[in-house]
Amino acid sequence: MAAIATHLVENTHTPDAGFVALWEGRGDLFGYYGITPSGGSPTFTDDPHHQAMLARSTHDPFNNVFRKATWQEGILSREISEGPRLRLPMRDHVLFSAPPRAFADPEWARQVPWRDRIAEERGFPGHPRARACCGPRTTPG
Repeated sequence: MAAIATHLVENTHTPDAGFVALWEGRGDLFGYYGITPSGGSPTFTDDPHHQAMLARSTHDPFNNVFRKATWQEGILSREISEGPRLRLPMRDHVLFSAPPRAFADPEWARQVPWRDRIAEERGFPGHPRARACCGPRTTPG
């Protein structure tokens, strides 16, 4: 992405004003109403909080028939998860305001809100694995 953004910055009049469209196809990015978590990193532990999460993550219609859906957190905030989408054929995206210049930095992945910090804390690569595209504003201001 840095190489593409560098080219974009060099060839636009608005390198400090633009957008990023983030594809919502990666399941753990966005929260939702449901009975199981939206995603997460696999871990094996005796931690009581983890065991409670595992107990909630299995759909058990015989012992909990009237379970109601609750908000399941994703990597991104609830506000973003429930926000408007850019609708493309079979590919909905969330839009962020972001300058193309930010993505020309090779370390851009450490600055984005869809970076998986929980995975990083557990020793997994936390870099953003979601597909994103960026573009400049077509008019200044």
